[in-house]
Amino acid sequence: RRRKYVCKCNGKVMTCAGPDKLIPGGRYSTEFAVHVAERKYLDHMPLARQQREMERKGLVVETQTLWDQLDALAKALHPTYIEVGSMVQAQPVRHADETPWRMLSGGKKRWQVWGLATADAVWYRIADSRSAKAAAELVGDLGGVLVTDGYGAYKKLARDGPDVVLAGCWAHARRKYVEVEEQHPKEVEEILDLIGQLYAVEREVPTGRIK
Repeated sequence: RRRKYVCKCNGKVMTCAGPDKLIPGGRYSTEFAVHVAERKYLDHMPLARQQREMERKGLVVETQTLWDQLDALAKALHPTYIEVGSMVQAQPVRHADETPWRMLSGGKKRWQVWGLATADAVWYRIADSRSAKAAAELVGDLGGVLVTDGYGAYKKLARDGPDVVLAGCWAHARRKYVEVEEQHPKEVEEILDLIGQLYAVEREVPTGRIK
């Protein structure tokens, strides 16, 4: 709500400036769009449920309008998304992984979410394949160390890519030993203890306490 002021002579009307808006001429502020995005993507609240909640509080709005706000917010944030990707790709050590992403309708049903992570950021890409080409698009062409599981696309990337060095993920190696622990308890106990010592060292590294 914005107050409107009128002088006593009724010769001048003043209204305070409205908030910045993602959609020129639209009703809703940038903060409103961010609020809708937070509720949907952080709190997992569907837009239809948000619409009913807003209506109970006196704001009548259509779910399509909420989608329009999210679309405008995505366009505004896209340059930042690209910059985050470039920053993550440029780091000397990165972690990479992928997981299936199902589409609700139309075209190919099974896509992939690829993730590239560093100590302070994670960058995601959605691609329609789990190929070495998709892995290369995720990692970029700057080389460096790539921590992954044993998936073949990363191995091909290391063979054909620009100076990519693969580092195996200890969590994946440890998992295999846990699976046979019942059959070989003594041997597995020793190996898990050694891996645990590696984890202990890793926990010390960010704090600077390693001598």
